[in-house]
Amino acid sequence: MNAGTEVVKQKMESAIKLAGQVERESQKLNQMLLDKNNLSFDEKKQIQDLMQKKKDLDDLVKQIQDENKKNLFNRQENQQQDKSMTEKQQQMEQLLDKLLDPKTQEMLQRLQEMLEQDQKEGARDQLSKMQMDNKDLRKELDRMLELYKKLDFEQKLNQNADQLKNLSEEQQKLSEQGKEPGADAQNLKMEQENLNKNFNDIKKSLDDLDKANQQQTHKQEFENPKSEEQNIDQQMEKSTEELGKNDPQKASQSQKQAADQMKQLADKMQQKEQEGEDSEAQVDEAQLRELLKNLINSSFDQEKVMETLKGTSTTDPNYITLAQTQKGIKDNLKTAEDSLYSLSKRIPQIQTTVNQEVSSINDHIDQALQNMGDRLTPEASRNQQFSMTSMNNLALMLSEALEQLQNAMSKGKSGKGKGKQQSVSELARMQQQLNQNMEKARQQMQQQGNKGKSAGENNNGNISEQLAKLARQQQEIRQALEQINRDENNDGTNGLGNLDKISQQMEQTERDLVNRRISEESLKRQQQIQTRLLEAEKAEQQREQDQQRESHAGKDIPPGYIKALQEYQQTKEKQTEQVKTIPPALNFYYKLKIKSYFDLLNVK
Repeated sequence: MNAGTEVVKQKMESAIKLAGQVERESQKLNQMLLDKNNLSFDEKKQIQDLMQKKKDLDDLVKQIQDENKKNLFNRQENQQQDKSMTEKQQQMEQLLDKLLDPKTQEMLQRLQEMLEQDQKEGARDQLSKMQMDNKDLRKELDRMLELYKKLDFEQKLNQNADQLKNLSEEQQKLSEQGKEPGADAQNLKMEQENLNKNFNDIKKSLDDLDKANQQQTHKQEFENPKSEEQNIDQQMEKSTEELGKNDPQKASQSQKQAADQMKQLADKMQQKEQEGEDSEAQVDEAQLRELLKNLINSSFDQEKVMETLKGTSTTDPNYITLAQTQKGIKDNLKTAEDSLYSLSKRIPQIQTTVNQEVSSINDHIDQALQNMGDRLTPEASRNQQFSMTSMNNLALMLSEALEQLQNAMSKGKSGKGKGKQQSVSELARMQQQLNQNMEKARQQMQQQGNKGKSAGENNNGNISEQLAKLARQQQEIRQALEQINRDENNDGTNGLGNLDKISQQMEQTERDLVNRRISEESLKRQQQIQTRLLEAEKAEQQREQDQQRESHAGKDIPPGYIKALQEYQQTKEKQTEQVKTIPPALNFYYKLKIKSYFDLLNVK
């Protein structure tokens, strides 16, 4: 298992280097083609070599994904893990699965066409996209490597703690054997020496863990327990000496002390790890909250600049002031970008697509600044709108990451299992209500647009608050659906349907709501979501009914049981009639459910 982990880390490091090479070479080629009218044979050959490197990089990333899946499977098969560690591994797997952009192959194909048609400008455009794509991939791989090292450290630490506990139990059993009358001191000594060897292996593993941690850029909170190990060594050596003197009784006392100290050390290691994790999570939560606040403020500032720019003449001196304000927004977001990248190396809840949104923000703000310098107001406003949309999308992602982090923290503190999980039918009813509210919100927005700007400004804040609330509700439904997908739809048959597709549609709805965009397409998508949820609800009900059904060959019933079966059937019918004749105080929904239940009984 450890060998498999090392293979994944080594391939990640190789992929990071290769992504950096592709990024630098694509930038170099792009600059070289700037002053050329046509592509020479040598330049085409360099681009072909670069495309091959890009394909090799994508193949290497796919190998990393496959190796990680294999490593995760081996760990789950050969090593018992707590639920939190398994969830972290699944988070890591999901992040790795989203590393490759599905549009990469299309980009390479277009670049190949540009080369064949000798289109220099088109080739430069595709090279620029390749450069940005590999920059994002390199940063994400670097982040994955840090998260993977952190997860690997936690796994090895827990593995050593578990081995210590097992060794403590074996030492305790050996101590009990030494108390028995007529205990064989020689056999006990051989077993004790074997335990001594196992403890030395654990000490070496902890030393290796400490050395590896010291070499990392981001060190984990871990102190090598030298003093505790020394005390345990003394007790184990003492018991070995006593057994050599043929005195199992005295050896038993030392063995019990060694067993107790090993268990205490294992508990201390796990407690320290949990305390460090909780402390780090609290710091991460505070930083993520501050980052989200900063991003939202930047979005408001961007909106203000955009609206002011639309009504500002290109000859107005205030035009330059607006450009300076736009530059200030960019500088502020650069600080936020650095903080986000640093934070993403510690928080796996932050999605892989965050880097894409950050790149989109930077790209559109740079274009807006260039447009403002050329006094191209419509183009600048369009790029400002795009940048604001990406800011809002990014804020939505970070808000979700913050909630997931808070849930993980509360779950870790409580130590309890998850609360009662919502059913698909409950989510379907919630989705139906949300769809109705979206239609009402769209009608309000249309009425507001018809009344004009002055009337719209009065209700603008209310509409924004309402849409934010709807986005939040859609996010909660999606997260509950994803939990059902993980827990109940993970057998490979998709018995409840393609819940991943529904989640993606819900995520698109969240983006539309955050960006104040409810179109006819949005409402049609909501109806599709509702239809698929109802299909999933029907599949859930059918699975519950059919789950216990089995096929058996017909058997002859002995005559002695026929009378007993008839009496049982009569009693059952009486109970059914009694339930039917007593009208329960239920609402219309549950009365329909009861009716369908009795209809099923009658069919049988």
